Amino acid sequence: MKFMITWTLRDREGATPAERIAESKAIFDALKRYKPHPDTAFLQWVVRADQTAGCAIVETNNPVALNDPVGKFSAWYEWDIAPVQDLMDEKTLAMFQENYDFNS
Repeated sequence: MKFMITWTLRDREGATPAERIAESKAIFDALKRYKPHPDTAFLQWVVRADQTAGCAIVETNNPVALNDPVGKFSAWYEWDIAPVQDLMDEKTLAMFQENYDFNS
């Protein structure tokens, strides 16, 4: 099953420039050490150009494994995880059509 994981940098209002730099370095160091859980396949992992948010498309049959990045990076980011479907998949399109027909 596929999931979309999104994250947003936690509010750093009131942090001094030195504190922000130290936090950015800590995040970067953690990212360099991070290895995804073996039960997950990160199909796409992107970050916004301003580095304040990002998302990943992750495939897994073990949804509990999605807690791995959340737990390791929760000090810095707020998270949202949602199941997703391939939009152009034949089954997805058939369900959309069924829903459209129901509401027509």
